[in-house]
Amino acid sequence: MNLLITTCLIAIGTGLGACIRFLLGQLSLTYLSMPSMTSIMIINIMGSFLMGFGFCWIEWRYRKDGLSRLKHLGRHSHFANKAGLLEKDITLPLVDHFHFSQRLQRLSGFWLTGFLGGFTTFSAYSLYNHLLFQEQLWSKLSLMLITTPMVSLLFCFSGFIAFSYLKQAPN
Repeated sequence: MNLLITTCLIAIGTGLGACIRFLLGQLSLTYLSMPSMTSIMIINIMGSFLMGFGFCWIEWRYRKDGLSRLKHLGRHSHFANKAGLLEKDITLPLVDHFHFSQRLQRLSGFWLTGFLGGFTTFSAYSLYNHLLFQEQLWSKLSLMLITTPMVSLLFCFSGFIAFSYLKQAPN
């Protein structure tokens, strides 16, 4: 039953994230006259920041067992070492089965796997790059292939850092 509930929450989150991605894409094309390439990059970068921030917040708020997948992110600690955020095993899936908290599993499933999985556009990014390749638009293709992953990674890390500063702020 828990697996079914989590699966339904992931499905709802995915649909919601995809709808918001679609609406933001339409707004950027229609009202801001942004090219599709820019819209895809911005959505992926926003999603990366939200993934970093959201992952940290969920780990900090709901990981009651003290076994966070992030170093120095125990319930009552601060980021003492900002460079060493990940545990030794970085292959843990975003939604693993915690024996400690169904709420943690459901929140991770809805927000990280579902909403942000539906919101970010890696499949659209891949298709767009394929079309640029077919049209031999090498400068745009290079820009997409280099900029999007690098900036997305930086924004994901920025989400971690932003969370650490907010967590340390006085109440």
